[in-house]
Amino acid sequence: RRSRISHGQVAAQRLLARRPPSGITGKQIAKESGVHYGLIYHYFSSKEDLFRVAMQEMTAAYVAFRDKTVDRSVPLPHLAVEGHETWGRAAANFSARGCHSASPGKTWLNSFR
Repeated sequence: RRSRISHGQVAAQRLLARRPPSGITGKQIAKESGVHYGLIYHYFSSKEDLFRVAMQEMTAAYVAFRDKTVDRSVPLPHLAVEGHETWGRAAANFSARGCHSASPGKTWLNSFR
C-alpha cells in the first residue's frame, strides 16, 4: 500500500515539474507511476489531493535537505541546481491553478511552519 502511494506521489511530483495540474490527467499519473488508474482515486480523494500531498512531501524533503546543506554564515548561499530547479518548477506549476489552498487564509507552504 505505502509503496503504491509513494509511486503516485513521485509521479505527480515529476509531472508537476513539467506542467501545471490542469495539464495532468489521472491516466498520465497512473502511467508515470506504474500504478493502476483506479488505485490513484482509491488512495486520494482527487487529483488535487494527490498534488497537495506530493508537493508537501517534496517541499518537506527539500527544506530538510537545504537545512542540512546550507552554511548559515554565508550571506547568499549557493543553491544546488539539482532539486532546486525541479522543486521551483513544480511549485510554480502547482500554484498556477490554485491547487494550493488548504483552507481559507492558509496556503500549502504554510502547512510546514
